[in-house]
Amino acid sequence: MLAQDDGRPARERLRAHFAGQAERTGSTGVEFGCLLVTMASETPTAGDEVGAAVRDGMSAWTDTLAEVIRQGQRSGEIRSEEPASDLAAFLIDAFEGGALRGKATGDATASMRSLDLALDVLGR
Repeated sequence: MLAQDDGRPARERLRAHFAGQAERTGSTGVEFGCLLVTMASETPTAGDEVGAAVRDGMSAWTDTLAEVIRQGQRSGEIRSEEPASDLAAFLIDAFEGGALRGKATGDATASMRSLDLALDVLGR
């Protein structure tokens, strides 16, 4: 489980999590992207149940990442003092924004490059 401190640095665990996400997405084809974010883009017209499921999924993902970020903040590895939940949302936005760019350009590496830049910023 991602939030479980397994002895690896927090940023390493976060990167491995997102790399796993990218690998799963890549194995289905870059054009499909993350189902949760794809559904999020349809939430305004998909109805209340879909919207609630998307919000719950995003909230759970953010909460899990925030716990790892808090661990990194306590250890001093993550130097930003911004709230962990905001930083978690920032990482998701960087990763998913990169994925959107990758869909538009055919660049399967865009999401991880964006994520790596965001993780680097957290360590400064």
